[in-house]
Amino acid sequence: MTRRDLSRRRFLGGTLAATAGRLLSRVSFIPPLFTGAAMAVQRGGIGPRELEVGFNWNRFLSLHTHLRRLSRSQEEPPQHYADVTEVYRRHNFLVPGLDIWFSMERYIARCRDVPMLRSQLSKLFPLEYRSLNLAPTGLAVSAALARAMPTFEKEDWPALERRRRESVDPAVKEQFQPMRQKLLQFLFTSLNAEPLSLRRIKIDLVGRYIQTGYRTRKINGAYFTIVETDRFRGLALIESVLLMLGRIIELEDRGNAKGALFLLRERQESLHFPNPALLPRAVLYWTAGEAVRRILDPGHEHVGKQLQIYQRAFRPFIPALEEYWNAYLSGQLGLDEALGGLIRQASGQA
Repeated sequence: MTRRDLSRRRFLGGTLAATAGRLLSRVSFIPPLFTGAAMAVQRGGIGPRELEVGFNWNRFLSLHTHLRRLSRSQEEPPQHYADVTEVYRRHNFLVPGLDIWFSMERYIARCRDVPMLRSQLSKLFPLEYRSLNLAPTGLAVSAALARAMPTFEKEDWPALERRRRESVDPAVKEQFQPMRQKLLQFLFTSLNAEPLSLRRIKIDLVGRYIQTGYRTRKINGAYFTIVETDRFRGLALIESVLLMLGRIIELEDRGNAKGALFLLRERQESLHFPNPALLPRAVLYWTAGEAVRRILDPGHEHVGKQLQIYQRAFRPFIPALEEYWNAYLSGQLGLDEALGGLIRQASGQA
């Protein structure tokens, strides 16, 4: 076992005993001097102590994601949204790919009024796709949002604001932010990540979102991240935020040859999985779920289980995650041993 693994064992050890008592949010089992944080100071990078996480709640983005969902549904939209939903349906066929829509959403999320919305979508949005004439779509979407906003503010926004007060704000302010450093330390340590160049990450929260309910992507040098609050509330919301943060850490840590997911991908190359991204993704999902379970509430059920992802796509990996990755997270196994167990089990050699 390496020196770094021993340090991790000291950091992650004791969690099994801690879960038997009060909620782990009340247990201070993390040493005041964390290896990653010390490295961040020495190397000028950003570690768990310095990394800030902010949240954005934007009415234009919430309306936009609502209309996008309506436009993709087979059901007829409410009458008061019929014309603007038709605009979205038409442009669903004109815009080639989800990444362009996601880039558009990044600009919508920063808008505070209609003039800014029109300016953003007519000028800034097409810059990332200069070979495409996307200004007509941007202008059509901005006009649709402007027309629908009065109705949205009357019919749907009050319910979203109520959810924010009753569910979102308590989770963010009373559970996530007070424990932010410990949760981030758990992610950095579990992923064996180096300090990052990022200082602040902003999470955009919306009522509902397409597909899995969350997504992150680097756009113009900054990460844009959306998490849905309808599907994910309370601890599930926190876990979803941690999953997105874990993906960002993973992307920023790609050059780290000692990173847990880097090593996992390297070692599984010979296995010839139909989808080689699944096992690293399962590890990331599991780690985010365990961060909430071990630090905030030992009774928490992973989002992957709630959404039945563990029962479907990740099902072949669950026994190995329970046996080897949990032991690694508890400090009972080193990274090399845990990865070896994961690979053996995933390839049917265990």
